[in-house]
Amino acid sequence: MLSCVVQDDYIDCFGDPSLTGKVGTDIEDNKCSWLIVQALSRASNEQRSVLEVRLIALTVIVTKFESFVNFAINKYQSPL
Repeated sequence: MLSCVVQDDYIDCFGDPSLTGKVGTDIEDNKCSWLIVQALSRASNEQRSVLEVRLIALTVIVTKFESFVNFAINKYQSPL
């Protein structure tokens, strides 16, 4: 079972969507993927700090983008 999770997380992050049929969004979705767990467990304190800051920044960017998209959809959606 774990091998399937690892493979899925790897494909999600590094897979070519034209080959896999899947657009990876685990990191953007703030999921606790096997790759992130491994990176954090192997990182030095300095590397861990950098990774945590970048993950937080990515979360903020994605949240703002989602808010903008929702605003645009609600504002400019044409009535049926």
